[in-house]
Order: sequence, then C-alpha cells, then structure tokens
Amino acid sequence: MASIPVLSSDPSTSLRGFPSLRWLDLKGQKLVIHSEASCALQAESELVNPIMICGRLRTGKSYLMNALLDAVAFEVSPQARPLTRGVDICANLIPGSHFGWSTGMPKMVFLDVEGQGDKGLRHDVKLATPLLLISKVVILHEICPIGPSKEGLLEMLQIMMKAASQVGERSERNNLFGCLHIVLRDCCQDEEACHSIIFDTEDAAEAETDDQADAINKRNEIREAIRLSFEQRPTVWCLPKMLTHVAPEDYRSADPAYVVKIWEMREFMRGQLGQPKTLAGRPLTGRTIVSAMPSIAQALASNSPALNPPSILEAVRLEEVGLCTEALVPVAKIALPQRPLPQSMLQQKLQSRLTSTPSLAAQPRRHAASARAVAPTSALPAPRVAVAVAALLAAFGLFKP
Repeated sequence: MASIPVLSSDPSTSLRGFPSLRWLDLKGQKLVIHSEASCALQAESELVNPIMICGRLRTGKSYLMNALLDAVAFEVSPQARPLTRGVDICANLIPGSHFGWSTGMPKMVFLDVEGQGDKGLRHDVKLATPLLLISKVVILHEICPIGPSKEGLLEMLQIMMKAASQVGERSERNNLFGCLHIVLRDCCQDEEACHSIIFDTEDAAEAETDDQADAINKRNEIREAIRLSFEQRPTVWCLPKMLTHVAPEDYRSADPAYVVKIWEMREFMRGQLGQPKTLAGRPLTGRTIVSAMPSIAQALASNSPALNPPSILEAVRLEEVGLCTEALVPVAKIALPQRPLPQSMLQQKLQSRLTSTPSLAAQPRRHAASARAVAPTSALPAPRVAVAVAALLAAFGLFKP
C-alpha cells in the first residue's frame, strides 16, 4: 500500500471551518453569478485550480467534499430535502500548504453543485457547463452498494458530454475538461474491475436484440466522448461503507478504511492539481475565471449555445486591457507630464504587451492603484512612487528609464 500523507490538521482537534457562499444559480435559462462569492477569485491574480463535485440528489456530495477539503465548508444534513442549490463555493482559496503539500502549486477552490435529476436534463447541463470548463478535478459521486451500473453512471456522464457538445468546434473539445474521478460510495469491489465495467468498450455484435445493440452503441459513444474530452484516463474510487448509520460530523472519526481512502484520493489528486487548468491553452487564474463567467453565461442563455473558448478568453483579455488602461492613464499623466500619452496609444501598446505576456495584466492594476493612493495630486509623485510607476510603464514599453 502506498504511504499515507500526514494530515495538516490534528485529528484530536476539531476540523477547521471555512465559509461557503452561493456562487451560481440558474433561473430559467439565465445563469446568475453572485458577485460577493466571486471576491476571493477576483482578488487572486495567480493560478487557481477549481475542484467540483456533482451527482444525484442526496448522495452525500457535500460530506465528501468537506472530507477532501479536510475542513467544514459545505452544509450537510441527514434530512431528505436537498441542501445545496445552484453552486456553492468555499470562500477560502486553499494553498497546497493546507495539506502539507508544496507551496508552489496553484491554489485550489472547492465547488459543490446541487444534485442532478430533479430539474431536468437541460437545467443540469446548463449548470454544469461553466464548471466543467474551468475545473481541474471533476468528481462524480454515486451510491453503489452492489457495484456500478454502467447504464446509470454513463447516463449521468452524458450530462458532461452534452456540455462538451456545446463547444462549437470539435477540435476544441480535445482535453477540454480536467481530470475525471468517479467515486462509488458504499462500494467494496475492486476499483480496476469497476473501471472496466464503466469505461471498457462493448461489442455490439454480441447483443441479442437490436435494442440491446443500440444501447451498447450509445454507451460506447459516451465512452469515446469521455476519452476525447478529459485530460487523463478517468479514475474510479470505491469508497467503503461507514459502519455507523449516521455519518460522524468529523470524517476522521469514521471507519479507518473510509479515512484511509479519503487520504489516498487526496494524495492521487495532488499530482493532477500540481499543473494548472487551461482553457484554449491559457492557464486559469482566479481573476481569469471570474472574467470569463459573464461570457459563458451569455452564451448559455441561448436555446442552442455555441461556446467558443478562444472567444471567451478574448473577451477576458479585452476586459483586462480596459482595466489596465483605466488604471494607468492617470498615473502616466502624473509620472510623465512632459511626455503625454494619448489613451489610444496606451491601449494599443497594452494590447500588444498583453497578447505576448498575459501575466502582466494583473500587475498594473495593483501597482497603479498603489501609486495613485500615495501620489500628490498637484505635483510629481514622491521619488519612490515615481520609480515604481516608471518601472511599471517600462514593462509595457511605454517608458525607457
């Protein structure tokens, strides 16, 4: 057995609590983005890897997400009514150090999606699509006490494949989504055998009836779409059944086999989360994710959405250019009164620089805001501010010291 990583939290103490907020809702055909829940992502200019969980109603998704997070962020209840509506987000971005991992890896954000199957296929596809586009790890959770049903699981996975089909160009669907994990709760069977049941191609020639052959061909089409759409071979986990009727509030108090499996899953995901999620070849930062959401929401409002990842990111880039320009123009006028820079020239140079060096986009807003805060309104900036502003402008080819 592989060595089990040491938890960052002390099992003798209570799990840490993190706030969660409603991030996304689907009202009719409109995807509603709650700006308050976007604040943590908006403030993060570095790489962020979202981790999402989905599945049927009342299967314990929120409990599993809290266990993987090694904290309490999402509300759980033994009641029959579902608690999660829309998409909840853990308001804290989680660094690798939270789990004792490298501090150099992208931060993580955990996303809990409402249960599927209650509001129809169209609703489920529209709500899942934006999360599938941005998530590095995608978890599908299902209760399987007697082993996996390939029909049932592939039917749920079809929601993801319908999301992929909304991307207009087939070539852009290759590795469009992150890394897929199927978690089979209460299952004690061999994981590789379960993987084979779900994902191995079936031979339609062995079918006894035409209906059976049609069903096999349909399942094989979903399997092929999964192989095309996700970054890696899907991973299947068999999560042991708890010995108690009601799950303990702290997952670390559960049966040791359950706790060890949570640790094993988290450690495996660590290798995947070390690399950033990309969209149209661009690594996603927290700020990029927030900026992309309005374009995705607008596309999903159509009855026949046609998502185009390069166009989504182009809209993000143009927004960055506009924000950078807005921040830099007044600073440039203060720092370089003898060399006025027309706004059109500044925007042109910014566009050129942002195309070749997208990482610059986060810096001018931060430094320019700092410079404006301390610069005198009626004179040249103080020497330390002038140096910072000059370096900032030089980075964009607007000033040579």
